[in-house]
Amino acid sequence: MELTWWVVAIAGTLGLAICVAAGLLKPVRTERRRMRLLANVDRLTRLPEYRRAARIRTLSAVAAVVLLAVVFGAAVVAAARPTGLPSTARQSEGAAPEDIMLCMGGQPSDPAVRATLRFFAERVTGFTTQRIGLTTADRRIVPLTRDYQYAAAQFNEFGAASERSGDDARWAPAVSYVNYAGGIEDVMAMCVTGFPEFDQKAAQRRSIIYVGPGSRRAPGETRPALFDADAVRGLAGAGDVQVNVLMTGPGGEALGTLARETGGMSFPANSTTAADLTEIRDNPPPQTASVDTTVSSVETPDLPLALALVALAVLAMSPVVVRR
Repeated sequence: MELTWWVVAIAGTLGLAICVAAGLLKPVRTERRRMRLLANVDRLTRLPEYRRAARIRTLSAVAAVVLLAVVFGAAVVAAARPTGLPSTARQSEGAAPEDIMLCMGGQPSDPAVRATLRFFAERVTGFTTQRIGLTTADRRIVPLTRDYQYAAAQFNEFGAASERSGDDARWAPAVSYVNYAGGIEDVMAMCVTGFPEFDQKAAQRRSIIYVGPGSRRAPGETRPALFDADAVRGLAGAGDVQVNVLMTGPGGEALGTLARETGGMSFPANSTTAADLTEIRDNPPPQTASVDTTVSSVETPDLPLALALVALAVLAMSPVVVRR
């Protein structure tokens, strides 16, 4: 089990410790009153009925303390957003965990890029088990995240900025190198390496949606790039990544081939972006056979919440049981 918000668990534990310490250390003010004198107290306390009543009272107090501690602990764990615990949510193929990397080879002023950002800004808030990221030619704008509000805000920000003032310098600033000229393969490699443990298969499905030109190198360019088509194919195969391509310019035959080899889809530059993206999302990567389709959901508060409810029910029913 892992906790998303450890600070909640720490604050809850400290609060409980402070309350216990205050209860133990603070002197209790006893009410001064005249006690009624009883005869034969020793004989009274040796009666089986008295001993039974005293034992029930002690056990009831201990049980109440234990149940309250269980309720408090379970509530703190649930509030800390646990992951990895058993869950009643059974996931179908379409809801299985998936990592989606938006791989942008073009600028946000490009209509296809802007339409892609708008498409996912509208739909990402409806995701459940997916993680989404955004990578440009030379930087990771949004690392893979399940913070859908943050991702949507970033997508909207870059899309709106491009409409107002053109390309954003934060997107992919132009940098010239003496002995290097990046190509499409370098952009794809940058996107593939955005997946955790990208060089090996994972339980969650992985897909890349590339939007950009078919080539980034100028004609006659002699400076070398870091990756070629075979290297990118090897990276995608090692990580079991599905590649989808939306072309915004001529060329890109190698990318189209890579998309077909990885089970993805490829669309030419003159196609409709929104319709193409819908078709891509309707064709997600298949669930690997080695992974159980009942994967735990993103957050799994089911067990601590159920435990808290059971403890509360027992605590509420205990006075009735004791009176009987």
